[in-house]
Parts: sequence; C-alpha cells; structure tokens
Amino acid sequence: MLNINEYIASGIIEDYCLNVLSEEEKAAVEKNASQFPEIWKEIDIYEKTLELYALNNIVAAPHNHKARVLDAMNNIILEEKTDINNLPVLNKYSEKDNWLKLVKAVLPEKLEVPMLIKELKNDGNIFQTLIWTKENYPDEVHDEVYECFLVLEGECECYVGDEVIPLGPGGFLEIPLYTHHDVKVVKGPVMAVVQRVKVA
Repeated sequence: MLNINEYIASGIIEDYCLNVLSEEEKAAVEKNASQFPEIWKEIDIYEKTLELYALNNIVAAPHNHKARVLDAMNNIILEEKTDINNLPVLNKYSEKDNWLKLVKAVLPEKLEVPMLIKELKNDGNIFQTLIWTKENYPDEVHDEVYECFLVLEGECECYVGDEVIPLGPGGFLEIPLYTHHDVKVVKGPVMAVVQRVKVA
C-alpha cells in the first residue's frame, strides 16, 4: 500500500513538475495520481507555486536587447545574401558556413604556403582579414582596435591572457583590449576570419 505522505515528501512531485523524470517515472507518478487524488492536488499546488515564483521574479531585458537581437538577425540575413565585396560585420551570431562560401571564391584550392593572409575588407573603421595557416599565429596585443575572429576550418587553441580556449569550426572569440593573445594550430590548416574594429 502506498504511503501517500511519504510519497509526497520524497520530492517526486517537484521532480515531476520540473520535468526531470524519465518517461517511465512520469508514467508511474500519473498512475499513482489517478488512484490518489491527493497526489494530483499536490501537483497542482506545486505548479501554481512555480508559476507564481516565475511571475514574481521576472527580469526585464536590457533596454538595448531587442535592438541587438534584431541587428544579429539582420546580420545573418546579410551573410546569406551578400558577396565578397560587401561583407557584413562579424559577430557571435555569424554562421561559419555562410562565411566559408564567401571566402572560398577568393582562395586557391589548396594552401601551398605556411600561412596565407588576405585582406577582405578595409573601410577605415572595420578591417577584416582571412587567415589560412598551418603555423601558429604569434603573440600580439591591441590597444586601438577591438578584435574578434570566427574559425571556419581546423582546430586551434587560443591563448588569451592566462586562459586557453579551444576552438573548432564555428568557434567565435572576442579579444579584450590590452590583452596578449596568440593561437596554436592543433588540427590544421586553420582558416579564420579576423575582424578588427577601431576603438571609438
């Protein structure tokens, strides 16, 4: 015979409402609840408590959040429709497949040199460069430009200050100002789009 009080006190109701049970465990709770209305009542109480907690703890989005999301979406659309002569701004929402299609048009079929560096965009404020390399990229630090990059092919380890950040295809990284950084090729060649934007 099921001891209802012990069953309710076990935490199974909370787990059921939070959807962390397996399908078999959920089915068992529902079977027990169909036999004992007290269990359904506890489920109802806990679900209403969760809903009330959520309503009372709503965090307003930052005032510029909507604009940033829309900008990111527009940027992705631009990536899909643009060409190599009209490149969009690189950001954490950029799609590596879109960029790979764009840059392949200006690359040789095979990397014949240790490191190929090709300028993609330079409008005086935004500088975008394609780096295709079998070699490690040396240490540097920037105080006049914000740098970020998107890995298109290969795998690397990025040493940023005291951190080591592994990146593969689709990996995106922003480099803080005044921070030493270099890149070690792990599985190459590594192809990446590097963007530098002048500090305002």
